[in-house]
Amino acid sequence: MTQNGELDREQNDIVILQVTATDNGVPPLTSTVSIYVGILDFNDNDPEFVLEPNNYHFNISENVSVGHQVHQMNATDKDEGLNAEISYTIQQNGDTFRINETTVCVILIIVHVNLSTS
Repeated sequence: MTQNGELDREQNDIVILQVTATDNGVPPLTSTVSIYVGILDFNDNDPEFVLEPNNYHFNISENVSVGHQVHQMNATDKDEGLNAEISYTIQQNGDTFRINETTVCVILIIVHVNLSTS
């Protein structure tokens, strides 16, 4: 038995095959069996943020307290198991914001922000 086309677990996670064996007797006799093939996940889907577009805009006061929750967002992945586990990081941050890397994406201020010019 060989695979004749592409498989996509997200579209169909099981394939059911009917296989028939026929002898060369007269009359020919047959037997049929069902084969259930489970399709295992392959990491073929990117995580997607729940809200579109993927650019969020929000304002915060410059006198907001340290530890204040600024924004919360979430991403999902169509894969399953370890392939669907998501971690979050902030790119080009410095020390102003912190993020919970493994749960719902929560951004927190960890130092005082002063945007005033002297």
